Amino acid sequence: MKIIAETIEKSFKLLTDPEEKAEVSFRQATFGEDIARQEMFAKRTQVFTDGDDGEYRVEQAYNQLDIHVREIFLTLSAATGFVDKVGNEVFRFKDYEGKHGLDMNEAEFRKHLLRMTTEQVNEMHKRMLEVNPQWDPNRKGE
Repeated sequence: MKIIAETIEKSFKLLTDPEEKAEVSFRQATFGEDIARQEMFAKRTQVFTDGDDGEYRVEQAYNQLDIHVREIFLTLSAATGFVDKVGNEVFRFKDYEGKHGLDMNEAEFRKHLLRMTTEQVNEMHKRMLEVNPQWDPNRKGE
């Protein structure tokens, strides 16, 4: 068995782009990326009170849209048509360990993604789920 297996990758034109130039590609997540995604669910704050009611609370430090950003960040393998004010592409990519991925950290990626419309990010996430259905919370069991 190959340790670095070939992964599925698909490209999509974004219908929410008014200029019809934006295109994204997503690849199937690796096990390492599954672990990185799960880290969001592992970070919690537990609160115990000394009261008679024995209150116990678990507070999670993420929301659904943060999860979407992480999933897109982990699996985006190409993007064109996302430009800054002077026309430069904002997302950078490189090849590493047999796959194509972002050449920027998550904070930098997030900065650019947060400038997009909600509809555009939602469409990107929808396309990502087509390649990574295991991350779809609405997916029915088999």
